[in-house]
Amino acid sequence: MTPCPKCGIELVAVQKKNQVSAGGIIGVLVFLIALPTLLFNLLLGAVLIILALVIGTVGRGTHVEMYCPKCKKVVDL
Repeated sequence: MTPCPKCGIELVAVQKKNQVSAGGIIGVLVFLIALPTLLFNLLLGAVLIILALVIGTVGRGTHVEMYCPKCKKVVDL
């Protein structure tokens, strides 16, 4: 251990008591409420994106883009 700079006596560590504050309890409660809400919103967003992609691809087989090497243009068929 380290000695005291004034007297040279060895310093002793003071043990602190663990205290739970009201702010800590409120923080944990907010986290426990917000986490499931966040996960639900992420899951809902992912489902909606997949649904939009599936709906967006329906009927796409009729539209074809072709490139003309002579004209250098894209032609829609």
